[in-house]
Amino acid sequence: MNRLLKFFWIASMLLFFGALLLIYAYLDERVGVLSNEWGMPNEFITRETFFYSSLIAFVITNAILYTLHKLLILSRHSAKTERVLALRLDLAAWLLGFAGTLNLLFVFTMLFFGLFNSSENYSIDRYVIFVYAGPLLLAIMFGLLVYILMKRRA
Repeated sequence: MNRLLKFFWIASMLLFFGALLLIYAYLDERVGVLSNEWGMPNEFITRETFFYSSLIAFVITNAILYTLHKLLILSRHSAKTERVLALRLDLAAWLLGFAGTLNLLFVFTMLFFGLFNSSENYSIDRYVIFVYAGPLLLAIMFGLLVYILMKRRA
């Protein structure tokens, strides 16, 4: 299971980098980040600011989650009981899945920014599924966390 979750995490990182580079290549010099009531961008940042702030948020998030994952793995030797060991390993696996899920949420956000700032006339309404998929995936992941915590405490 750990190998599958690590593969999911690495694949989601590669997907993020691909989406970020693709969106960066197609963005104008000014990137709209907020829109008015008619759906037209009225707040802008530079393309480089968008790229580097996205990259920094991605790297910090993944570094924190991977560090927590490694700390849980390394602390398995200090577990007093089998229940504590199983809980730590389950939480470490959940952290990898959560990191992959957050990476997918970042990818969905990149795609939405790319569509929002595209010079083509895409109907953003057709891609609203990406807006709803991110919070749904996060809700599923937090539901799994609750399940892991409740299963081990019973």
